[in-house]
Amino acid sequence: MCPSLSAYSDSATHILMSVLVRHPSWGFTQNIQKDERNTRVIIALSQQALTNVCSLVKGCIRHSIGGGEKAGQVRAPQNILDLTNAIITKLESSRVVTTKTKVNVVMCARFAFLRSVYISIAAPESGNFWTTVDNKLQEIRDTIGGQDHRVTEHFPGVLEEDLKKFGNGKDEVLFDEDDLNDGLVEVAALANGTEARLGPAVDDDVE
Repeated sequence: MCPSLSAYSDSATHILMSVLVRHPSWGFTQNIQKDERNTRVIIALSQQALTNVCSLVKGCIRHSIGGGEKAGQVRAPQNILDLTNAIITKLESSRVVTTKTKVNVVMCARFAFLRSVYISIAAPESGNFWTTVDNKLQEIRDTIGGQDHRVTEHFPGVLEEDLKKFGNGKDEVLFDEDDLNDGLVEVAALANGTEARLGPAVDDDVE
């Protein structure tokens, strides 16, 4: 969910496949790429995996809003730290994420953005949530005129509003805006393949 992603106009599946191509050691070797049937199977599995992740994340966001699911039961809303941890836990338990993931401020800002979109939609369960997310991200990209470094101007405000609305946890954890900006710049650079600006990038998959 990086609005400065150079291939953002392409489908998520296409982006995922391009990542697999860049890392043949993950299993998508040149021989497999040449096999049309195997490639179709991998694309189908990738699409299903992405659909499952979208459903999982949306479910966590829906639950985080709070409210009552049954008569007499009231669910308290979650602050952004609890929401982010809940999503990570779900992803790890479903083995979408296979390494231990630590919550960071950039991650929280992105989930805060998704939650802001969710609560802005009159009927978020109608099936238009992710389309609205795509449209909002494209609006951001259009507004900044493709200037990657300006992406950082949008997310601190979204996170700040989320903290005001849902709180920031028992420990009153406050996020440092400079850390958020630095993190977003780094993520944008990685997404665009310009991470070399931040340090040497070594890919032992490509000879």
